[in-house]
Amino acid sequence: SGSVGWGGGGLDSLAVAPVSVSLLGHTLVPDVARDLADTTGGDASSAGAPPAHAAPMHVEFLLRTEPVGGGDGGEGGGGGAGGGGGGPRLVQRRYRDFEALHASLLRRPAAAVSKLPRLPGRRYGTGRKLSDAFASQRQAALQEWVRGVLAMPEHWCAELAVFLGVPELADVAKGLALSP
Repeated sequence: SGSVGWGGGGLDSLAVAPVSVSLLGHTLVPDVARDLADTTGGDASSAGAPPAHAAPMHVEFLLRTEPVGGGDGGEGGGGGAGGGGGGPRLVQRRYRDFEALHASLLRRPAAAVSKLPRLPGRRYGTGRKLSDAFASQRQAALQEWVRGVLAMPEHWCAELAVFLGVPELADVAKGLALSP
């Protein structure tokens, strides 16, 4: 892969997305809000205990995002998380966050929407339990979806930058007049 041109110069000057994204892993998480509503009485003995029935779960994905190249001509990969904005960042997202981003991208101009990769669907129905195998399959599919979105500069926008936790992406999109 190559480096990205951060200045103006149009879409043709961009060889790769200005950020690399890796889905590092996933975890099955109980739906805390629903669990709190299910607790009864609020006595101390049951306050921290899960409800008697199986707790509803969701999957959270851990994304590692890192600006590629750097906006000031410096080397990419330098600096750590939290160090001046140029280093890697970790963000945690649920599938519903991917759905919200996809819906936002669908509201973009028609030329961009026609090239938008298809978001992996919900493959389990209500009442079926999430499994680690299912979460692993979804993680791989979402990694491909993110790569597809990042591969096309017409998808780079403020919503994508917020989703990835990389404000530099929004700056690039604004410089290219891709984002409102």
